[in-house]
Amino acid sequence: MTEMETRRYRGLDASERQVDRRERLVHAAFDLYGTLGYQAVSIRRLCRHAGLTERHFYESFTHRHELLSAVYETVFTTVRDATFHAVADAPATLEAQARAGLRTFIHALADDPRVARVLLFETVGVSESLDRRRRAVVNELADFIAATVLPHSGEPVTPRLSMVAAMIVGGINELMAQWTQGQRHGSIEDLIDTGVDVSTALYRAFVDRP
Repeated sequence: MTEMETRRYRGLDASERQVDRRERLVHAAFDLYGTLGYQAVSIRRLCRHAGLTERHFYESFTHRHELLSAVYETVFTTVRDATFHAVADAPATLEAQARAGLRTFIHALADDPRVARVLLFETVGVSESLDRRRRAVVNELADFIAATVLPHSGEPVTPRLSMVAAMIVGGINELMAQWTQGQRHGSIEDLIDTGVDVSTALYRAFVDRP
């Protein structure tokens, strides 16, 4: 085998193979954490599911919670981007944008229980850094809601608007947590309709309040 062949395997060089192995670990962790739960999955089981070795795990991650953080970021980024794009593509009315965003977000969590489990349950209490990231995610989504409201209200972002936006995010998250755990008081469309009604009502209360 030549030096070039040693450096490249299946068309990938060493750094590309490492990236590929990391992605396989993240994908395997998403599948296992989203079904069995983070605490139930050992590094050995995870590597076996990914078709890799423990050496490959430590090539990319120092601790299990670092992998959990990577899974969380991957899942959140996918859901966030899809939600933001749906709002941007919706007609420029508050209700249409709220409906588009909530429909995309709710379906992302309801259609794949692994997504809901990773975003809402498996990162809770694992590490301080993950807890801080979860709070930052709520703030990021709340900031997006506040920014979406601005063209409709014509007012700058105020502490009250930020609080309203955070309440919407927290309420939707709790609603989806209950849904995931089997507390289903209606259909997916009922969830979306309720989310739109509550969100727009809070917005009107914000705008109309002197």
